[in-house]
Amino acid sequence: MPNKKPTVVSMHSVISAEKFQKSEMELPVAIGKTISNETLVFDLARMPHLLMAGATGQGKSVGLNAVLTSLLYKKHPAEVKFVLVDPKKVELTLYNKIERHYLAKLPDSDEAIITDNKSYKYIEFSMYRNG
Repeated sequence: MPNKKPTVVSMHSVISAEKFQKSEMELPVAIGKTISNETLVFDLARMPHLLMAGATGQGKSVGLNAVLTSLLYKKHPAEVKFVLVDPKKVELTLYNKIERHYLAKLPDSDEAIITDNKSYKYIEFSMYRNG
């Protein structure tokens, strides 16, 4: 249900909210506000899958930036690592600055496929099962 009076929700307002600041989730993500103006926080570690889809201009990049920003604010570089793939080389360039700290290497598409295959082999080797 859409709000009768939509307002812009700043990332600062959701990451500074007590619900996010005091969360003890493994990978807390502050994604926005509910219709009742409560900060919406979820634990990315408890989500077996996450699909972000939509038409052009619908906020996919904004959502992805909210996920990354939340993790950057709550986790030390020793606790979280990123592999970010940006085929257009436009959306994720902001994160080039943290590459050394979070290993946020922005690979080209070929490297990303290799990295993904290595991750799959690791998961397969550890006998991890989704579900």
